[in-house]
Amino acid sequence: MVTKIIASGKDRATAIRKISLALEKPTVIGVEMNLRYLPQTMTWNAFTTGELTTNTFNRFPSQAEGVETIEAGSDTHIHVVPERQGLCHIGDPPSRPMDSYSFRLANKVVGNEDGALVFEYSIQGHTPLFHCQATVAVVGANSPVFVDGA
Repeated sequence: MVTKIIASGKDRATAIRKISLALEKPTVIGVEMNLRYLPQTMTWNAFTTGELTTNTFNRFPSQAEGVETIEAGSDTHIHVVPERQGLCHIGDPPSRPMDSYSFRLANKVVGNEDGALVFEYSIQGHTPLFHCQATVAVVGANSPVFVDGA
């Protein structure tokens, strides 16, 4: 989740334009969270007029996109390539897929770029809930797959 973007300007409209520009081309690696949600708030009347309370965003009319993890499963990993490097000082060690062939194959099958995000399961997979249309590839070792619980 993007936690804080700060902008200032001569008035609220100028600051909102600056935030909107910052949200247009961010560099975010990993699972998509609220990045598509935030630009929608920039044009919402309650936000642009400054009529906000702590409960205002409970009424924000947004459409969720992406994937939500209902159950994580055991030994589930999320990978991107190239792997993350140089972040040990903040508790994020280098990480790479265990089965790099299957990683590349899964991305190729669904038409992704080579290093796109992949879920990798060693023991038990997770239970995802897709809030958008999705194409999923299951590669690697033989394992049961259930769609809509069946």
